Amino acid sequence: KEVFGWYDDRLDITKLTRPTLAPGVDYNYAYYPVVLPSEEMLFAVRDRLNQDDIFPRRYFYPSLNTLPYAHPGGVQSCPVSESAALRTLCLPMYPGLPEADVARISELVNEAVSHPYVSA
Repeated sequence: KEVFGWYDDRLDITKLTRPTLAPGVDYNYAYYPVVLPSEEMLFAVRDRLNQDDIFPRRYFYPSLNTLPYAHPGGVQSCPVSESAALRTLCLPMYPGLPEADVARISELVNEAVSHPYVSA
């Protein structure tokens, strides 16, 4: 929960969003997902982090409705799920992650989403 709070304090939330929790939900803090405005921006953030040997994951990719073996009768359209799957990136998150590392990761994410050459 502490590491989660460090990200919340440091990330520029004007350039990305966080999933909201329904009232009464107890979050387990296993992931720190951020939702970018576009898949292009997700790639820009991922690539910038990779340059510093930081490897975020696309945990919610691909959207399950696009997997043919999950729907033997044919793939069904779920545009909200498909959009979220393309734009959601989970930042490194584990107990003991140093605050300095969270600060560096946040700095790199903020830098990547602020570049004018990356469209939203």
